[in-house]
Amino acid sequence: MNKHLFVLASCLVLAGTSALGQGGIVVSTVEPGGYSDVDYLIYSPCGMAREDGTFISWDDPSVFGQPVHAEADFLWFGSGYLTWQHPAPMPSDAQIDSLSYIAEVSSEIGGANFIWPSDLTVSVNGVPIGTWTIPGDPNAWYGSAKQINKLEPWNSQYGWLTQWTVDSTGTYFEADFRHIPELGLGPVARFQISNVNIEDLSLVPGQPVSITLSVPGIMGMNLYGDTWGDYPVDPTLTVQFHRVAVIDIKPGSDPNSVNLGSGGTVPVAILSSAEFDATTVDPQTVTLAGAGVAARGKGSRPMAAVEDVNGDGLADLVVHILTENIDPELFDNGYAVLAATTFDGTSIEGRDEIRLVPRK
Repeated sequence: MNKHLFVLASCLVLAGTSALGQGGIVVSTVEPGGYSDVDYLIYSPCGMAREDGTFISWDDPSVFGQPVHAEADFLWFGSGYLTWQHPAPMPSDAQIDSLSYIAEVSSEIGGANFIWPSDLTVSVNGVPIGTWTIPGDPNAWYGSAKQINKLEPWNSQYGWLTQWTVDSTGTYFEADFRHIPELGLGPVARFQISNVNIEDLSLVPGQPVSITLSVPGIMGMNLYGDTWGDYPVDPTLTVQFHRVAVIDIKPGSDPNSVNLGSGGTVPVAILSSAEFDATTVDPQTVTLAGAGVAARGKGSRPMAAVEDVNGDGLADLVVHILTENIDPELFDNGYAVLAATTFDGTSIEGRDEIRLVPRK
């Protein structure tokens, strides 16, 4: 198994259902049967089965609209689409950096066929992020082995553990699969599948994220839950974000004039808000335009203090940045960017105007 996917899958199994993780990560798992029954379209052949291997339906599309569908841990359909709503709780001041979706899939056919390609399109919030041609529908009858996961029903099947990742540069795809040299099948190395980036998805912090899987024609799709297929993983969404903080360079000064040749330090306040506690920031991780926090005396303790800088009754964090290490080339249109990490590992970012004065 691809090491990157193996590590991710292991984390997802432990994550359970939706949760706000540490370090600016939200993980949301939804079983195959947890789709929305108001946003779907299914054509036969189709069906679904429970975790214990018993079948819920066989070639009856109407069952996909009945409450019993929530019990499904494995489902299949010849063509159409299904949509899942993934909770993504996070602070309103969050800025989403990337989104990753994994699911084990194969194409659909009566029985099985390794060479049965099917075009699978994944959409996020209604925006198609890419289409991948699933190579086929592996099965113990025609393949080299039964599924690796615990269930072995009469139609043992397994698929590709696909991963779709969207960040600021585009959308990337990779897939893990047991290597079967005689059939020319195996893992799929990471590649860019589209130019859709994270901003194109119009994600709203704290709002659910919809994932739609659609297949045209008759080639169809199998979708496996954590008790089916080769991987003990339910379809899972992972969202990474950082928090946006308000900072004030040289509090009480306007403009924020800095002489890089003056030596000494520049005070920078990280301000708290109703949702953000600045005192949770680790001072040792703070940088401003590449410059770190000065140490106290000859020791290693950072020059930082907690005080209410703006008089709003909230405790702020004031750090002292080494002036000579500030790099103007890292400014963003006249703004110096502060980066830091909270004690629980969440990244934060803030920016404030800065005005350089000539060296004396």
